[in-house]
Amino acid sequence: MISHYTRGNICIISLKDRITLDETSEIELYLTALLNMDFDGFILNFEQVIHIDSSGIGLITAFARKLMKQEERLVFCRFNRILTEMKSAIPMEAFSVYDTEEEALTSFQSGLHREEK
Repeated sequence: MISHYTRGNICIISLKDRITLDETSEIELYLTALLNMDFDGFILNFEQVIHIDSSGIGLITAFARKLMKQEERLVFCRFNRILTEMKSAIPMEAFSVYDTEEEALTSFQSGLHREEK
């Protein structure tokens, strides 16, 4: 459902399977724990997500807002077909979206942000 690893001091969060009301509590606890760690930025990888409902979108939006308040950087990558269709429901104007995880990581090194790819 959710896991993470680091590259340098960037936290890469992989979401998997379904992000629905049934899973949001567990995912929220996991994300909250990551917020308490000292990362330079976060990447949310959606490659393995097969379904997201309005509760899942709300959870991702709340996480993004918390990071913005803390002036932390967040980028998204690997939107699959399902998420591309739902992209309009997520307030994306403040975030960068990359096709691959490597592009997302490179954006931290080059200082790119708010450029949709």
